[in-house]
Amino acid sequence: MGVIVDYQNKLTAEDLDTIYITGGGFVRRAFKGVSRDSSWGWEEPVWSGELTRSKDFILTNIEDVDFGLVARCEISYKYMNIQDYIDLMKISKERVVTVDYFNRETGQRVSQEMAFTGNELGKLHAYGTEYLGTFDIKIKLVATNREKADLIKTTFTISYNANGGSGSISSATAKWSDNVTLSSGSGFTKSGYHIAYWATKNTSGNYDAYYTPEQHITVWRNLPLYAIWEAN
Repeated sequence: MGVIVDYQNKLTAEDLDTIYITGGGFVRRAFKGVSRDSSWGWEEPVWSGELTRSKDFILTNIEDVDFGLVARCEISYKYMNIQDYIDLMKISKERVVTVDYFNRETGQRVSQEMAFTGNELGKLHAYGTEYLGTFDIKIKLVATNREKADLIKTTFTISYNANGGSGSISSATAKWSDNVTLSSGSGFTKSGYHIAYWATKNTSGNYDAYYTPEQHITVWRNLPLYAIWEAN
């Protein structure tokens, strides 16, 4: 597996290909051995807000907080030695653990509270009566986002501004990470024009994001939208 080593932040190839888990009596237990025959991947990209999301990704059993849809990572090993395997199985029984890993999408090493969502245990490899390791191990973890508990409980508002047109469209509400459908714009009118887009504005007052009418989006904040008119 090709690795871009981040010398500026003093990260080595070993840093990039090692996952550390704190839990089950271990402090920052290192799991190495991600090789060209193994893989480290993301089951859900986390660099964009507008994603189609599945209810299967929701973690709700941590202190009765609905943590919404969160970052997940997966690491797999073609072969794992028996001691790593034993330690991993012990740690995986914890309700939540702290995971220190290199996020390849952002290029940063991060530490997050995560929970195991599933393990594919593979087959034990033995030599005589002694177990040496196991094949095809896959670890799946999902972040709890406990630190975002207050944010996740917040109700956000999607509001519509006619922006030179007339009429009214009722505001809508949504919670953090909810998937919503934007208005078609049928409540606004402007002679000789139709709404081509909805747009948000940045702090300078310039339009910085565009959405089509009836587009499905994920809500992360209050969303005041302005009609962008186009001649018929």
